[in-house]
Amino acid sequence: MNYYAGRLSVTPKHLTTITRRVSGKSAKELIDEYIVMQLKLTLTSTTVSIKEIAWDYNFPSTAFLCSYFSSRTGITPLQYRRSEHETD
Repeated sequence: MNYYAGRLSVTPKHLTTITRRVSGKSAKELIDEYIVMQLKLTLTSTTVSIKEIAWDYNFPSTAFLCSYFSSRTGITPLQYRRSEHETD
């Protein structure tokens, strides 16, 4: 969140105040939702490995990406990819 606040020339606290007022969610919640949405899109629209996705999205490791994704969706990135390909 510090990155985005800096890019907007506001403090992280001010950014969260604004986003809560407008959306009812913190800046971190909105950023996390966007990242998960992008990860889901990447997982379903490419065959790029999970390791490469972690690298592309600047996660420190594949394990961290898997933990991040799982904590927000309830399934691993690989499970998500497989489930979406089964519905095609």
